[in-house]
Amino acid sequence: MTRADLVVRMATAAGWPRASTDRAFRAMLAGMRSALRRGDPVTVVGFGTFSVARRRPRTVRNPRTGHAAHAAGVCIRPSAASAYAGSAHTPVRRPRAARTEKNTYAEKRARPWRRQSSAAMSGAATADGHQ
Repeated sequence: MTRADLVVRMATAAGWPRASTDRAFRAMLAGMRSALRRGDPVTVVGFGTFSVARRRPRTVRNPRTGHAAHAAGVCIRPSAASAYAGSAHTPVRRPRAARTEKNTYAEKRARPWRRQSSAAMSGAATADGHQ
């Protein structure tokens, strides 16, 4: 869903014109951005919490060569979705297909090719002439 889609949905739900809804939405996002730049967490009840964490510069090592390298400090954006918001993205589990006699565990164990050697499976003749 894009920002434009959100604006359209907000405008229809509130009964406002799209232009004023777009300005209100942009103002809300600007307020969130400025709070995150200051280092304040932003909490939207029922949706989630957004925050910015700063990682200091450090020296790291290449595991393959062992050479030291410098990693610059970065800002990471950890966010935590609320349980209500996360439930919308939970995939729906489909019921398993009914088990038939063909695909039971006992039937799989009894299949003869599971116990054959690799030479017999490839069709090569063994030393005594058998396949």
